[in-house]
Amino acid sequence: MKSLIYKKNGTGKLQHDAGAMAVEFALVAPIFFLILFATIELGIYLHDRQVLSNAAREAARVGIVMQSPRTIPTVTPVIQQTALNFSTTLIGVNLTCAPGGTCPEIVVATPQGLLPGRPLTVTIITPFPFPFLSALGNLAPTISVGGISTMILE
Repeated sequence: MKSLIYKKNGTGKLQHDAGAMAVEFALVAPIFFLILFATIELGIYLHDRQVLSNAAREAARVGIVMQSPRTIPTVTPVIQQTALNFSTTLIGVNLTCAPGGTCPEIVVATPQGLLPGRPLTVTIITPFPFPFLSALGNLAPTISVGGISTMILE
């Protein structure tokens, strides 16, 4: 059933405006969907950044409470695996570390050694490939998303 809209023009006769809504929708819809998908992309980015910040914090916590043996070669793999385990709820980033997946860069820094009272910094950085825009092809740039945490060794 077709809905027709009529209005009076200056002469008192009715005039047909059925196509006006379609034209208005065609003008407004792209802007609306651009704002909608940009908001969703921003939400996914902020979620992934929060997850990586939490993963860095948990990995640093594991590193500072680890007692024996506390050496760089033994602490680093444990911290990296903990960071990967806590990063499993990412939405936009695939952390499978396999072909086709994205393996994050996890850096464990102990500039003053692994002695009590010294800082331990865990940094996680991975590319964020804009899930919706990347579905359209190579339109979206890839930016980095990550988290950093510094804690004092016990």
